[in-house]
Amino acid sequence: MIYQFCIFDRGGMVLWMGKFEQLTKVSGSPMDLLVRSVLLEDRAGATNFACRDYLMEWKFANEYGLVFAVLYSRIYKAHYAGQLLENVKTEFLSQYGETIKGGNYDKLDLSPFSSTFRIIWKRVEAASNAKPAEAKPVEQRKVVKPITETPVLAKPIGSSTQAQPVIEKKEQPFSFDDESPTASTAQAPRASQKMTKDDLLKKIMARKNKGKSSETQGAAAEAPVKREKAKRLPGENKSVTKAAMGALDHSSGGAEDEEEQQVERVRQQFMEAPASDYDLIPADESALNDDAVAEVQDDSKVMSFFKGLAGVKELTKEDLAPALQKLQDQLVGKNVAINIAEQLCNSVGASLEGIKPGSFSSVSRLVRSAMTDALTRLLTPKQSIDILGQAKSVKKNEKRPFVIVFCGVNGVGKSTSLAKVCFYLQQQGLVVHLAACDTFRSGAVEQLRTHARCLKAELHEQGYNKDAASVAKYAITTAAKSNADVVLIDTAGRMQDNEPLMRSLAKLISVNSPDRIFFVGEALVGNDAVDQLTKFDSAISQLAPPQSVPRRVDGIILTKFDTIDDKVGAAVSMVYATGQPIVFVGVGQTYMDLRKVNTKALVNALLK
Repeated sequence: MIYQFCIFDRGGMVLWMGKFEQLTKVSGSPMDLLVRSVLLEDRAGATNFACRDYLMEWKFANEYGLVFAVLYSRIYKAHYAGQLLENVKTEFLSQYGETIKGGNYDKLDLSPFSSTFRIIWKRVEAASNAKPAEAKPVEQRKVVKPITETPVLAKPIGSSTQAQPVIEKKEQPFSFDDESPTASTAQAPRASQKMTKDDLLKKIMARKNKGKSSETQGAAAEAPVKREKAKRLPGENKSVTKAAMGALDHSSGGAEDEEEQQVERVRQQFMEAPASDYDLIPADESALNDDAVAEVQDDSKVMSFFKGLAGVKELTKEDLAPALQKLQDQLVGKNVAINIAEQLCNSVGASLEGIKPGSFSSVSRLVRSAMTDALTRLLTPKQSIDILGQAKSVKKNEKRPFVIVFCGVNGVGKSTSLAKVCFYLQQQGLVVHLAACDTFRSGAVEQLRTHARCLKAELHEQGYNKDAASVAKYAITTAAKSNADVVLIDTAGRMQDNEPLMRSLAKLISVNSPDRIFFVGEALVGNDAVDQLTKFDSAISQLAPPQSVPRRVDGIILTKFDTIDDKVGAAVSMVYATGQPIVFVGVGQTYMDLRKVNTKALVNALLK
């Protein structure tokens, strides 16, 4: 059941759209969602796209810069959608292809194409109903049988050998042992027939000796180890003295002075260098170009074959496959998740298929250039990541503090990243308050208290085993009364599969409605980064209390970015998984080691 068919160019201009009676059931504009969520996000390598109760499929005419898309029901699937797209594409290009290629859109008269489309549609639908495309003959269907149900071979008719019975052979499961069960059972009868009396006696004696040795070993293993009790010397006094108790007592005034000295040492450690520029330094472009030239020279045989194809015919999947596979291996080597690297390469291949390259261009360079454009579009933020400007705007217009929640798995550096963001905002003249909502991990409140003292920021805490949502609510209310500009909320680290803690995080976000939700992740992880981020993102929206507005992750902070050299693939994996931008990256332990992402630097590092 088809609802809508649309033909538009890469610039977003709709050339022709077929609307049918069921179109009234479609809310919004699914085609706009297809452009925003698939085509602009370089996900065109997928087979279809789900939009509420509907599915969309598409085909490209890259030589003409056109996209053919069809929208049909998710329940009553149109199995002939792919064939319909191909037939409509062929007929449309045969009638209007030359006019579109020349750019003469004013001369296009597409009114007669509506009747042509209906004819093609009815023809394809009738052919699909007459012969379903997915139906297979019974003899071609693969029937999987259990291992123990191997059929017994029948005895041939007229056979005179009746003394030997038919033995049913059963397949045994695969074993990593040196001797398989099948081999041992098959050789057992033959061994018993050839065994003599002397061999039997030797075997009995060997078993007896083996039993004795095992008994002695077991007795030695079970023998208890006697431990001598430490003897106390006559003049030894093990009682705790008052001097030792006083050294351990931190409740006196002297302990406070010692704690201040410790905070001062931590402050010097985390603030050892002056504040620098927060932009990530771009990669060396000349080195990237030299590597690309060297790669082309080293692979001269493959390039000569590709150059023979260039300018002669349209590129096909077979022409692009070697270059795309090589690029996919390079992305995986740079720590990009395997499935995401495959989807990116499929999207690039779909955008290049059918194009006629120039006479002096190679397929490898063409694929690399297309991948550079795709990664640049992907990593370029689709929304503003200027939290400084947003915080000032909220304070000025709404007269309340700007609230940011930091979440993530255990041990990725949430508290340290929160302290870095606090220092960054303080350097811009904003008053920042901290909320210790990690009431689960021992030492979390003390850690944040140390950061608060180093940064001279006010900390709101209520100890451990408290409701995190209530602690955050109290912190926001108190900060608003104190005329604070920003409130940074620290949450407990939790694994993405821990549903009780994920439900607590969803409650905290639902009750306090923060302005931004930042996911803090490590730049060291690869495939696990996608699993962590997607499960956090879905849990925040799905586990929220009833009648609450669902929220999603608004930004990403990558820590330990200084330890990965050029393996920056985790940034691509996380952005591709949710479509949310990288706000900051951590490049060290001090408060100044916080940088904004330079998209060009990341792309150069990935393709270097």
